Amino acid sequence: DEFEKYTQLIATNSIIVLRNERNDLISGAVMTLDGTQYTSNSDGLIFLKNVPLKNTGHLVQISHPLYFKTGKRIYPKKGIIELHLISKGASLQFSSQTASTVTFSGVSYQFPANALIDVNGLEYKGDVKIFSNHLNPVNPNFGAMMPSDLRAYDSDGKSVYLTSYGMVATELYGSNGQSLQIPPG
Repeated sequence: DEFEKYTQLIATNSIIVLRNERNDLISGAVMTLDGTQYTSNSDGLIFLKNVPLKNTGHLVQISHPLYFKTGKRIYPKKGIIELHLISKGASLQFSSQTASTVTFSGVSYQFPANALIDVNGLEYKGDVKIFSNHLNPVNPNFGAMMPSDLRAYDSDGKSVYLTSYGMVATELYGSNGQSLQIPPG
Protein backbone atom coordinates (compact mmCIF):
# COMPACT_ATOMS: atom_id res chain seq x y z
CA ASP A 1 0.00 0.00 0.00
CA GLU A 2 1.10 3.58 -0.55
CA PHE A 3 1.76 4.18 3.15
CA GLU A 4 3.99 1.14 3.54
CA LYS A 5 6.23 1.41 0.47
CA TYR A 6 8.21 4.20 2.14
CA THR A 7 8.44 2.45 5.51
CA GLN A 8 11.63 2.57 7.53
CA LEU A 9 12.14 1.56 11.14
CA ILE A 10 13.44 4.34 13.36
CA ALA A 11 14.65 3.69 16.89
CA THR A 12 12.79 6.04 19.18
CA ASN A 13 12.92 7.17 22.78
CA SER A 14 9.49 8.44 23.76
CA ILE A 15 7.13 8.81 26.65
CA ILE A 16 3.57 7.70 25.94
CA VAL A 17 1.04 9.63 28.04
CA LEU A 18 -2.38 7.97 28.35
CA ARG A 19 -5.39 10.19 29.10
CA ASN A 20 -9.18 9.94 29.09
CA GLU A 21 -11.68 12.44 27.64
CA ARG A 22 -11.37 14.60 30.78
CA ASN A 23 -7.55 14.61 30.36
CA ASP A 24 -7.12 12.48 33.50
CA LEU A 25 -4.06 10.22 33.43
CA ILE A 26 -4.75 6.48 33.08
CA SER A 27 -2.64 4.01 35.04
CA GLY A 28 -2.68 0.26 34.48
CA ALA A 29 -3.46 0.38 30.75
CA VAL A 30 -1.71 -2.24 28.61
CA MET A 31 -0.24 -1.17 25.28
CA THR A 32 0.80 -3.94 22.87
CA LEU A 33 3.43 -3.08 20.28
CA ASP A 34 4.56 -5.90 17.97
CA GLY A 35 3.75 -8.51 20.63
CA THR A 36 5.51 -6.68 23.46
CA GLN A 37 3.30 -5.40 26.26
CA TYR A 38 3.93 -2.17 28.15
CA THR A 39 1.82 -1.10 31.16
CA SER A 40 1.25 2.54 32.07
CA ASN A 41 2.60 3.44 35.50
CA SER A 42 0.76 5.26 38.29
CA ASP A 43 1.32 8.55 36.40
CA GLY A 44 -0.23 7.18 33.17
CA LEU A 45 3.18 6.94 31.47
CA ILE A 46 4.83 4.30 29.28
CA PHE A 47 8.53 4.70 28.50
CA LEU A 48 9.83 3.53 25.12
CA LYS A 49 13.61 3.27 25.04
CA ASN A 50 15.30 2.59 21.71
CA VAL A 51 12.14 0.94 20.31
CA PRO A 52 11.94 0.63 16.48
CA LEU A 53 8.83 2.31 15.08
CA LYS A 54 7.68 2.70 11.47
CA ASN A 55 8.16 6.20 10.12
CA THR A 56 4.76 5.79 8.40
CA GLY A 57 3.11 5.09 11.75
CA HIS A 58 3.06 2.04 13.97
CA LEU A 59 -0.24 0.51 15.08
CA VAL A 60 -0.51 -0.31 18.80
CA GLN A 61 -3.41 -1.83 20.76
CA ILE A 62 -4.37 -0.42 24.14
CA SER A 63 -6.66 -2.06 26.69
CA HIS A 64 -7.91 -1.26 30.19
CA PRO A 65 -11.03 -2.63 31.94
CA LEU A 66 -12.64 0.84 32.27
CA TYR A 67 -11.98 1.94 28.67
CA PHE A 68 -12.80 0.70 25.19
CA LYS A 69 -10.04 -1.40 23.67
CA THR A 70 -8.57 0.64 20.86
CA GLY A 71 -5.94 0.77 18.18
CA LYS A 72 -3.82 3.90 17.90
CA ARG A 73 -1.10 4.83 15.45
CA ILE A 74 2.10 6.27 16.89
CA TYR A 75 5.01 7.81 15.05
CA PRO A 76 8.70 7.79 15.97
CA LYS A 77 9.78 10.95 17.70
CA LYS A 78 11.71 11.93 20.74
CA GLY A 79 9.61 13.37 23.48
CA ILE A 80 5.97 12.98 24.45
CA ILE A 81 3.22 11.15 22.56
CA GLU A 82 -0.26 11.71 24.03
CA LEU A 83 -2.94 9.09 23.44
CA HIS A 84 -6.55 9.32 24.58
CA LEU A 85 -8.84 6.44 25.54
CA ILE A 86 -12.65 6.39 25.53
CA SER A 87 -14.36 5.63 28.85
CA LYS A 88 -16.85 2.77 28.84
CA GLY A 89 -18.98 4.40 31.52
CA ALA A 90 -22.15 2.72 32.75
CA SER A 91 -23.58 -0.30 31.00
CA LEU A 92 -27.11 -1.43 30.25
CA GLN A 93 -28.30 -5.01 30.27
CA PHE A 94 -30.74 -7.04 28.14
CA SER A 95 -31.49 -10.67 27.31
CA SER A 96 -30.10 -12.00 24.04
CA GLN A 97 -33.12 -14.30 23.69
CA THR A 98 -35.60 -11.42 23.50
CA ALA A 99 -35.81 -8.69 20.86
CA SER A 100 -34.53 -5.57 22.63
CA THR A 101 -34.00 -1.87 22.02
CA VAL A 102 -31.25 -0.26 24.09
CA THR A 103 -30.73 3.53 24.10
CA PHE A 104 -27.68 5.54 25.21
CA SER A 105 -27.56 9.34 24.89
CA GLY A 106 -29.40 9.54 21.59
CA VAL A 107 -28.03 6.29 20.11
CA SER A 108 -30.43 3.36 19.85
CA TYR A 109 -29.52 -0.26 19.23
CA GLN A 110 -32.14 -2.75 18.08
CA PHE A 111 -31.24 -6.39 18.68
CA PRO A 112 -33.42 -9.14 17.27
CA ALA A 113 -33.82 -12.21 19.49
CA ASN A 114 -30.87 -14.63 19.33
CA ALA A 115 -28.71 -12.24 17.27
CA LEU A 116 -25.38 -12.48 19.11
CA ILE A 117 -22.45 -14.89 18.93
CA ASP A 118 -19.42 -15.56 21.10
CA VAL A 119 -15.78 -15.45 19.92
CA ASN A 120 -16.10 -19.06 18.70
CA GLY A 121 -19.02 -18.14 16.42
CA LEU A 122 -21.57 -19.96 18.58
CA GLU A 123 -24.98 -18.43 19.24
CA TYR A 124 -25.04 -16.78 22.67
CA LYS A 125 -28.08 -17.24 24.90
CA GLY A 126 -28.16 -15.23 28.10
CA ASP A 127 -27.88 -11.77 29.59
CA VAL A 128 -25.87 -9.17 27.68
CA LYS A 129 -24.06 -6.15 29.08
CA ILE A 130 -23.62 -3.32 26.53
CA PHE A 131 -21.32 -0.30 26.82
CA SER A 132 -21.67 2.65 24.45
CA ASN A 133 -20.09 6.08 24.06
CA HIS A 134 -20.87 8.55 21.26
CA LEU A 135 -17.91 10.41 19.72
CA ASN A 136 -19.10 13.73 18.36
CA PRO A 137 -17.00 15.09 15.43
CA VAL A 138 -17.49 18.72 16.58
CA ASN A 139 -15.80 17.94 19.91
CA PRO A 140 -12.32 19.57 19.86
CA ASN A 141 -10.82 16.30 21.19
CA PHE A 142 -12.51 14.15 18.53
CA GLY A 143 -9.31 13.42 16.58
CA ALA A 144 -7.42 12.42 19.70
CA MET A 145 -10.26 10.24 21.00
CA MET A 146 -11.10 8.21 17.91
CA PRO A 147 -9.49 4.84 17.31
CA SER A 148 -6.54 4.62 14.90
CA ASP A 149 -6.22 7.28 12.22
CA LEU A 150 -8.97 6.55 9.65
CA ARG A 151 -6.66 5.09 7.00
CA ALA A 152 -8.54 3.11 4.36
CA TYR A 153 -8.44 1.91 0.77
CA ASP A 154 -10.68 3.29 -1.97
CA SER A 155 -12.32 1.17 -4.68
CA ASP A 156 -9.11 1.38 -6.76
CA GLY A 157 -6.99 0.04 -3.90
CA LYS A 158 -5.35 3.42 -3.20
CA SER A 159 -4.66 4.50 0.37
CA VAL A 160 -6.93 7.31 1.54
CA TYR A 161 -8.02 8.97 4.77
CA LEU A 162 -11.69 8.84 5.73
CA THR A 163 -13.76 11.72 7.06
CA SER A 164 -15.97 11.03 10.05
CA TYR A 165 -19.39 12.47 10.75
CA GLY A 166 -19.44 10.80 14.15
CA MET A 167 -18.77 7.42 15.73
CA VAL A 168 -20.10 5.24 18.47
CA ALA A 169 -17.82 3.03 20.54
CA THR A 170 -19.72 -0.13 21.50
CA GLU A 171 -18.81 -3.35 23.29
CA LEU A 172 -21.01 -6.32 24.19
CA TYR A 173 -20.27 -8.87 26.93
CA GLY A 174 -21.92 -12.07 28.11
CA SER A 175 -22.77 -12.93 31.69
CA ASN A 176 -19.30 -14.46 32.25
CA GLY A 177 -17.50 -11.40 30.83
CA GLN A 178 -16.90 -12.98 27.41
CA SER A 179 -16.84 -10.72 24.37
CA LEU A 180 -19.90 -10.94 22.10
CA GLN A 181 -20.41 -9.97 18.48
CA ILE A 182 -23.13 -9.51 15.90
CA PRO A 183 -22.80 -12.32 13.33
CA PRO A 184 -22.22 -11.57 9.64
CA GLY A 185 -25.47 -10.88 7.79
